[in-house]
Amino acid sequence: EDEGFIKEEEKPLPSHELQRKVWLLFEYPESSQGARVVAIISVFVILLSIVIFCLETLPEFKHYKVFNTTTNGTKIEEDEVPDITDPFFLIETICIIWFTFELSVRFLACPNKLNFFRDLMNFIDIIAIIPYFITLGTVIAGKENEMNLPKAP
Repeated sequence: EDEGFIKEEEKPLPSHELQRKVWLLFEYPESSQGARVVAIISVFVILLSIVIFCLETLPEFKHYKVFNTTTNGTKIEEDEVPDITDPFFLIETICIIWFTFELSVRFLACPNKLNFFRDLMNFIDIIAIIPYFITLGTVIAGKENEMNLPKAP
């Protein structure tokens, strides 16, 4: 504290000029008009992702599998594996592409890679996108299994 003013924490910047410009663009919205645009896009994508996540939980948007059982009954189950043509899955994919791009760019441009991983917000960003890639792996594995199953005569 100096003469009643709280000293602002120094922001370490990358030494390479291009890296510094990219870091400021993605990390500090107050640094330029372009950085504000990137921040607005990020907030929009976050809100879109939240809305899609909420809409997916509504019963009218759920997908179900119907099974005929051996006791002449019908069994209906919620389909847990999304279809890659499902609009919700496609929008979520676009959001995840943005999140992954933004996180990757910030990591590549950051002045200190170790501190990047120590930052709680970056850790949360990483944890937030991992489930999508697990789901995507499940979808792809399921499609490959369907393609490898012998066709009934």
